[in-house]
Amino acid sequence: MRVVTYNILSGGQARDFGVDRLEAILDVIASLGPDVLALQEANGFKAPTIIESFKRRLGLEYHAISTPAVYAGDGEVYNLVTLSRFPITKTCQHAGPHYETGGLETLIETPSCQISFCNIHLHSSDESARAAEIDAILGNREPANHHIVLGDFNAISRLDVYSDDASEFELRFDVTDRLARDFVDVGARFKASHVPTHPSRLPADHTRKLHRRIDYVFGSEGIAARAQDAFVVKTDEAHAASDHFPVVADFGDE
Repeated sequence: MRVVTYNILSGGQARDFGVDRLEAILDVIASLGPDVLALQEANGFKAPTIIESFKRRLGLEYHAISTPAVYAGDGEVYNLVTLSRFPITKTCQHAGPHYETGGLETLIETPSCQISFCNIHLHSSDESARAAEIDAILGNREPANHHIVLGDFNAISRLDVYSDDASEFELRFDVTDRLARDFVDVGARFKASHVPTHPSRLPADHTRKLHRRIDYVFGSEGIAARAQDAFVVKTDEAHAASDHFPVVADFGDE
């Protein structure tokens, strides 16, 4: 089973970034062949034509989409979308006034077992707010034997090396430390995934220059034990498609 998480920057819309990137995003994802795909910043994906084009191109029959509050900064709705080759049997949205975007949890019947996939996009600028969000999400998970938590955490890990430079982000690890209490950082087990995921060379709505690993796949112990590989996709095509890079994790059967 191949799992991919990808922040696609404002839904691939031209907006302030010059060009429509939806086809470029689709090209990158299609080359990876995911079985489960978690998208963040899927702005505009309430339009049936967009979601159906993704499902058709990627061969992913099932999907769920969140409806977070409008972001006050720019009036956009930063949807979360999860697409799956396997049936989605239940959906739970972690959203509301206490979240900037929040989480989208789906129970997916994979060929080997049922897995809860929690696709999250945490607060863009405040680690204390992110910590409160992840506590709320983890405290309200659906009952399941196996869990994968993935997405854009906007948080760094103490497993990576950063200089003490607070000019662009806080040198705090609240979110990833909290997750590490119950889950395994799958990417950190594999060298090709233990690399920065943001920013790419694409001009975006920020001026960040420090490279950070902020996109993750975490798994409960049983699922993490089945991880066979994980890597970050940093091709020229990925540089042009979004300001984040996709993270891929491959899992074997039980």
